[in-house]
Amino acid sequence: MARIEVIPGEVPPPLKKKELRILAKAAAFALNQEGKGKGKLTIVVTGDEEIARLNARFKGSESPTDVLAFYSGEEGGFVSAPEARNYLGDVVISWQRAEEQARDLGHSLLEELIILTIHGVLHLLGYQDEEEGDRERMWARQEELKQLFLAKEGA
Repeated sequence: MARIEVIPGEVPPPLKKKELRILAKAAAFALNQEGKGKGKLTIVVTGDEEIARLNARFKGSESPTDVLAFYSGEEGGFVSAPEARNYLGDVVISWQRAEEQARDLGHSLLEELIILTIHGVLHLLGYQDEEEGDRERMWARQEELKQLFLAKEGA
C-alpha cells in the first residue's frame, strides 16, 4: 500500500485536513494505477515564494512554478535504510500558482491541486514533459488518471 505524507510548506494552503487527505489519495491512486502501489512520497503544499526559491536552486529559474518533483534516486542504490525502501521522492506544489490556474481554467483549487499532485507523481515515476511527444503522452495519462480518480471519489 502506498504511503503518502502531505504537509504544508512555509505558506500553508487555505485547505482543510480533509482536502489535504484527498491529495494523498490522488497520489496513492496514481501510484496504484502505474503499478507502484508500495511507493512512498511526500507532498509539500506551499506558496510562491518557497517554490520560487526551490526552482532557482534546483532548476535555475528565478520564478515560481506550479509543481516541482524531486526523485529520490534511491532505486537500485548501494545501501539504504529499510524505511527508505520504495521512497520515490518529494512533490512540491504552489497553492498560489494552483489557485491562479484553477481560476483561469474554470475549476476548483482542489481539482487543480489534484492535477498537480498527479503530475508530480508521474514525474517521480519517470514521465517527462520537456519534449512535445513526451508532454502529450504525460498529459494524456495525467488527464486519464484525474478523470478516473474524480469518478472513483464521486467528485
